Amino acid sequence: MKRRSLNKRLLLAAASILTIFLFLTGLALERAFVKSVTRAQEEKLHSSILLLLAAAEPDAGGLRLPQHFQEARFNRIASGLYGFIFTSDGAELWRSPSAVVLEQIPGVAEFNKLAVGTRQSGNVRSEQAEQFFYAARGIAWEDDVQPVVYSFVVMESAAPYQVELQGFRTTLWTWLALAGVLLLVALVLVLRWGLRPLHSLARDVGRIERGLMSTLEGDYPTELAGLAHNLNQLLEHERLQRERYKNRLSDLAHSLKTPLAVVRGALTPGATNAATIEEQLQRMDDIVQYQLQRAMVLLPQLGREGVVLKPLVEKLLEAMRKVYADKPVQLDCELDPGAVFYGDERDAYEVLGNIIENAFKYCASRVRISVQEKTAREISIFVEDDGQGIRDADRALVLQRGQRLDTRSVGQGIGLAVVEDILADYDADMDIRASTLGGALFELNFRQTQGASKNALSPR
Repeated sequence: MKRRSLNKRLLLAAASILTIFLFLTGLALERAFVKSVTRAQEEKLHSSILLLLAAAEPDAGGLRLPQHFQEARFNRIASGLYGFIFTSDGAELWRSPSAVVLEQIPGVAEFNKLAVGTRQSGNVRSEQAEQFFYAARGIAWEDDVQPVVYSFVVMESAAPYQVELQGFRTTLWTWLALAGVLLLVALVLVLRWGLRPLHSLARDVGRIERGLMSTLEGDYPTELAGLAHNLNQLLEHERLQRERYKNRLSDLAHSLKTPLAVVRGALTPGATNAATIEEQLQRMDDIVQYQLQRAMVLLPQLGREGVVLKPLVEKLLEAMRKVYADKPVQLDCELDPGAVFYGDERDAYEVLGNIIENAFKYCASRVRISVQEKTAREISIFVEDDGQGIRDADRALVLQRGQRLDTRSVGQGIGLAVVEDILADYDADMDIRASTLGGALFELNFRQTQGASKNALSPR
């Protein structure tokens, strides 16, 4: 698909509007000029009629006018200014010396039989297509018998006017064209300046694509600031999503360790633990599905049924005994049978599985687990051991993904980071402190409403 330049589109639209505007402006100015000149010409011709009236005197033939006038053009042959007097029956009574060369008066039918006091003006063309302006006026001349009506007419050639109009048009359209070119140049510069932030934004996005920048940090104008902010949010969302996928793959590998260990123990020579293997295979399938779902950004689930924790913890403890069958562990359990976790069962498995496995892994010989329901919507879970414990300075470190204090045992150092992620989804908190047994105590507190998880996973 052919790309369309925003700059070219704006320039084309602006140039079209500017051309139309200048064309209409030129027409309006030309029309105003023609109207003004025509009105001035008519007023001048009517003033010339008053000169003829002032010079006219009665005689036996009707009227007598002098041979020479103050207006020299009446005296000069073919000067372009012509005077006439017509009687009421249309007969020519007099013409100025300048009009002796005119064989036929153009528009003569318009000039006779004018009513007394009537003013008339306009333009006519001769048979040779020469244009004339004219002004006519009906005059009642009183004599001794009765008033006589005459038509006084003054005509002037339009040739000088047409030359003047042509000069005006040439000047007008030349300057308008020059103004249009200058305005277009200014418009191009303004568009380049105005669209510069868009080019900067596009350049910064290109740098992000090449990995030279991580976010849009330019000083963009107000109109682009919102777009830049939304793009930054999108980039951050994508970054978090990639990190989520990466973390969930790590979590998946970590979560499969325990079921694999159980299966490995069940496959010892002579062992017939098909049910155990089947159970752990199903558990691994659940883990895979769970981690794939956690990789997505999901909406809250309301009205979730609760998960009773006692059977869940007992199931985990049975698996731990099989994984650490070669390690004698004294187990103390105080499990409130009414304690309910309002969330996804797989979240509970993931959280408690990691905490309990760490207790079995790092204890010397004793693990204590307590689940208490303080109120209908508040539960506390305590997991402690008699191992070496965790120093205060190291408690923040162990929660970081990939960090392990004990490098001698096998592990990836992401179990507690997984727990932190899930607890954050439930607005729960975890406290690490010293246990009375001598090792570490992990306290988990859930202050929950039904469907409390922010990103709880829907049941399969």
